[in-house]
Amino acid sequence: SNASASSKSMSTAAVFASTASRNAGVLTVSQADSAHPAARARLTKAVDIFSAGCVLHYVLTKGQHPFGKNVERQVKILNGEFDLSQLHDVLLAAGVNPSLAFEAEDLIESMIHPCAEARVSAQEAMHHPLFWSDDDKLNFMQEVSNQLETEPIGSELCLMLETNAVDVVGHSWASRLDEQLLENLGKYRKYDFASVRDCLRVIRNKKNHYNDLPPGLREKLGDLPSGFLSYFTSRFPRLLMHLYAVMANHVSKGEQRLRDRAAAAAAAAEKAKAAGQPPFVLRASSVWEEGDNEAKIDRSKTPGLSIDNEDDNDDDDDVPDSWDDDVDDDDDTDDDDDDDDKENESETNRKTSSERERSIREARLLAKRKAKIIGVLSKYYKHISEKRRLQLAERVRIPCRGWWPALE
Repeated sequence: SNASASSKSMSTAAVFASTASRNAGVLTVSQADSAHPAARARLTKAVDIFSAGCVLHYVLTKGQHPFGKNVERQVKILNGEFDLSQLHDVLLAAGVNPSLAFEAEDLIESMIHPCAEARVSAQEAMHHPLFWSDDDKLNFMQEVSNQLETEPIGSELCLMLETNAVDVVGHSWASRLDEQLLENLGKYRKYDFASVRDCLRVIRNKKNHYNDLPPGLREKLGDLPSGFLSYFTSRFPRLLMHLYAVMANHVSKGEQRLRDRAAAAAAAAEKAKAAGQPPFVLRASSVWEEGDNEAKIDRSKTPGLSIDNEDDNDDDDDVPDSWDDDVDDDDDTDDDDDDDDKENESETNRKTSSERERSIREARLLAKRKAKIIGVLSKYYKHISEKRRLQLAERVRIPCRGWWPALE
């Protein structure tokens, strides 16, 4: 509230953080004494992260320690028994958006983890969603929704998204929205009010068409991005961190797939160059989808995609030479029937070929879209390690309660 109070608070925080650092080091210092100097350096950084996590908790809760009162603190630190519920109580009482409490809880928990090796790095902490701008948070939700639109409803990503849907959006997210917004939603499509995916779709659609909304509804939702974001995150405070955890492993897999296929394409190009053949062109659909229809087509004869049109051969080539000897020249009926059959067959072949081409084009466009979205989402995870991504993903690999029958 003022400079002197702030200075006193930070001074007090520094004192107990120093004590917490020493206590945190007890867990692994005996191992570090005999370890390589580099290992001791990593431990030192992990202890500093622990201290910073305690200080952050102290500041946000107005002087509370995540490991309790001084009498029991050391034992709780050794046992890894911390309590972050005070974050929600203090921030809620201060009128702070409850979503920020869940963001802070996730960050502090990852900083004071009992295992030093499992704690986030300083760079990972600095790029945590707690420190994202409102614009970045809203754009992240939009890009996740875009990615989900490319996924079949039974995909692994969709299953993970709906894990603990009741905790994220409630039994019916419609009950948390204003009646005016619900009336607006009903004009365009039907929604599953128990689905996280559909709730996210609402946020994306209303953001994209914000200027087309009635003035009264825009006023309720608030200005873009901050007011609009606050409207939804205050009603679904767990949503952002849930999406962040769900997408962590998915983005990692997508990036790895793109890297692997790009390396394969480079190797194929080198091989073609050495053999004096045209350069190899890697199609987007083969980059993204394993076992897709396009992958079944042989690309070895051409640098591009060659569509098999064997069914479009000239019908006359299939007619035996002796055919005319068996046909009565005066009977035009059989000739007409035969011509009709050939025309029908040719038309069928043309339709089949056209459908195949359209299917391949759609697969290419979908795959390109997926690759583009993964590229956009990657920027939100580029500063975190693979270990951290897996830690986030593990949080949602538990049975669903209530909405997704396949996981019950």
